[in-house]
Amino acid sequence: MAFASMTFVFLMIVIILLGILFIAGLIFLIAGIITKQKPKNKGKAFPVVFIVIGSLLLVLPVGTALTIIVTQISSSVTTKIESMSYENVTDKWRNE
Repeated sequence: MAFASMTFVFLMIVIILLGILFIAGLIFLIAGIITKQKPKNKGKAFPVVFIVIGSLLLVLPVGTALTIIVTQISSSVTTKIESMSYENVTDKWRNE
C-alpha cells in the first residue's frame, strides 16, 4: 500500500514540475514576442533569447503530453482489435 502511495506522490510531483515548466516557457515565449515587437528593442538580442528559452521550456511538457496521448490511443486500438479476435486491421476490413 505504501508503494502505491509513493508512486502517486511521485507522479504528482512530476506533473507539477511539468506544469511549472509549461507556464515558465509560455511566459518567456510571450514576453519575448511582445518585447521583440516594440520599436525600442529592434536589433537587441534579449527578445530572441527569451523566445528560444520559452520554446525550449515548452518542448518537454508538450512532448511528454503528446507521447502519453499517442501511447494511450495506440494501446486502446490494439486492445480493441485483440478483443475482436483479429490479428490486424486488414483482417477486420476483409471480414466486415
